[in-house]
Amino acid sequence: MSMSYAYSGLTHEQKQAQLEMALASGSETALYLIQELYTKTLLFHVYNQLRNTNPQRNTIERIIMDAYISLWAVKDNYRSIAAVKSFLYQTTTEACEGYCRRYGKPVISTVDTVYPSAPLNRRHMEETVQEHWV
Repeated sequence: MSMSYAYSGLTHEQKQAQLEMALASGSETALYLIQELYTKTLLFHVYNQLRNTNPQRNTIERIIMDAYISLWAVKDNYRSIAAVKSFLYQTTTEACEGYCRRYGKPVISTVDTVYPSAPLNRRHMEETVQEHWV
């Protein structure tokens, strides 16, 4: 049975509960569940951070995949969902900042990400991510 099929019928909360158990046991299932739970959110986060650069799909996917690889390399240090989420957001944010600096583009403030009233068309960004990357 594939991992996707095994967890496809679970709610977000049930997947989080499974993730907590997998993290505690150090199981490889944790990596699958992390990807299942956070890829869409990370797509939006990275796209938002890089929106001044007109990011290509492969750039966004590489940043996210590199974050997953980095997390898995130090997985024994992260046994809670909060720690995993923090690591992924910090790692992808730092990668986005590096990418923007490399191409001479301004870094988008995380304040823009957190506050929907910030001067950006949030609905357009969500639709763009949904249309192209999900």
